[in-house]
Amino acid sequence: MKKVLALVLAVMLALSFAACGGEKKGADGDVTITWYVPGDKQADIASVLEEANKITMEKLGVKLDIQFMDLASFTQRMTMNFASGSDEFDLTFTGYINPYRDAVIKGAYLEISDFVKKSKVIQEQIPEYARECSMVNGELYGLPNMQIMTSGCGLFIQKDLAEEYGLKVEDIKHLEDIEPFLEWVKNTHPEIYPFRTGRYAGGLEAQKGRNGDVVTKGVTVRAKANGGVEVLSDLDLKDETEEALLMRKWFEKGYIRADVASAGDDTQEHAAGKFAVWRSTYKPGGDIEFNNNNPDNPCVMALISDACLPYNSGYTAMTAINANSKHPEEAFKVFELMHSDKEFYNLICYGIEGKHYNFDEEGRVVYIENSGYKPAACWKFGSVFNSYLLPGQPENIWEETVAFNDSAIKSAVMGFSFDQSKVKTEVAQIATVKSKYKQSETGAEALDAWYPAYLSELEAAGVETVKAEVEKQLNEWMKAKK
Repeated sequence: MKKVLALVLAVMLALSFAACGGEKKGADGDVTITWYVPGDKQADIASVLEEANKITMEKLGVKLDIQFMDLASFTQRMTMNFASGSDEFDLTFTGYINPYRDAVIKGAYLEISDFVKKSKVIQEQIPEYARECSMVNGELYGLPNMQIMTSGCGLFIQKDLAEEYGLKVEDIKHLEDIEPFLEWVKNTHPEIYPFRTGRYAGGLEAQKGRNGDVVTKGVTVRAKANGGVEVLSDLDLKDETEEALLMRKWFEKGYIRADVASAGDDTQEHAAGKFAVWRSTYKPGGDIEFNNNNPDNPCVMALISDACLPYNSGYTAMTAINANSKHPEEAFKVFELMHSDKEFYNLICYGIEGKHYNFDEEGRVVYIENSGYKPAACWKFGSVFNSYLLPGQPENIWEETVAFNDSAIKSAVMGFSFDQSKVKTEVAQIATVKSKYKQSETGAEALDAWYPAYLSELEAAGVETVKAEVEKQLNEWMKAKK
């Protein structure tokens, strides 16, 4: 009798392993992993998925269904799914849209640390620091889609103007270094605004962030010179107004458009080449990427800050598994395959060679017009370091980007995650104040005409209350790490 029971148990265990733990998941193709991605719907995605499923069936025994949705539909769909606890998807993009931390707090994603610990592929492809800065409350609920992760600040300069002036971008190390060029543009090309500021151009917040982590609007965490960290509100940073003063100086000299305070959305003017210099995130090949998208207005690029890795740099673009997925192991294996099989990854990124794209004589991807498949979003799926190159990208672009990430100054609070729930009213009020004074950072007003009122309104909005809550949570987090 014991032998019979043992045999029954062995058979049951074998069947259980075949169903959820074996090498071939869903060997008959009865398991389909559904992956939600924000972006334009692709008319010919069926042919891409047909090819993709040949790979997933052979290697994993499962099928893949990628569903692209426009941003509004994606947000609405995810909100409904989180509220209902739906199991209709397995993998999803999360980050700048469908915010990662918010979804984790709602219990929407599966904790995946055990999966990652067993995965040599993920450990090799996603560095420990990238996994660490993707944690929430010390646990891992998603993985960053590997790309540029640093917050280096760059100056982008119209190439034709730089060549006419004889500008050497390697000599531009700080924001102030570009001033002689701005003066020349003003005098030589009056039809062009020398420097772009405004609501759509980045401002003081980005600059302050380079000196620490802006963990929530109005509150920064910095490493102290003698060790440890300090929490500072914008009231503590009131003496750090060098850039605001510089913007005012440049406005008065005519380097910034006179109507900047009322100009509104200037993106079309920017695309048309109306600005000689602007700021944006620096990354290796960033100028080439811009030039591919703006061939009539090419630029050159200079790094004007240290490369820093923020505490939550993984949050921007990630992939997570639905906490209610019926097939979490299979979903993770599909994500692994994105990192281990470059053919599979590039199939999802670019489609089918000869149908959706071709390679040029330099081995770069050239899209076929109106082919029905052009998501143009390698960074939404896995690691761009596995992607084919685009025209203009140098052979070593991904090696340079990896080196740039690896060499960046790492946050002193890597892995910390601020929970705003107890101060969400104050956080919203601070955001309103900052939005109100956004245009004042452009230099259109003298500092003493707006800055005291700005600080006063921040204080009234509760910035010190938020600072105290950050300090409390940070102290608890640091104690738990010891």
